[in-house]
Amino acid sequence: MQFFQASSSDTSEDGVKYELIDDNGYRVKGFVNLDDSRESPVIPEKVNGIPVTEIERFAFEGSTSLKNISIPESVSDIDVGAFKDCTAVESIKISYVSNRGSGWSFGYHFGDNANVENADVVPASLKSV
Repeated sequence: MQFFQASSSDTSEDGVKYELIDDNGYRVKGFVNLDDSRESPVIPEKVNGIPVTEIERFAFEGSTSLKNISIPESVSDIDVGAFKDCTAVESIKISYVSNRGSGWSFGYHFGDNANVENADVVPASLKSV
């Protein structure tokens, strides 16, 4: 997991940290505590009345206790590797795969880059999408 440095535009809710991108959206940065062992974090549609629109690159990397991911419809951008090495994931609720252009596979959420094969990075534990 990456190191989180707080700024004046950062906030947290229910153990998940967010960065205000602009007045139109928040970006999910990951867990407040790097050793968070939560299985099913809640990513809300809005934080402070502003939509959550993005999930940062490597936001939840290495969260080996993460089992259930529910991503609200307000999120329109999930960066590469947002769930890299989240080896216990069993289910993901997601309304889209990517808006980053053609050729990106579902696996890029779990890998280092966009050019990964799903079988190489999607955890074997994943049972439903």
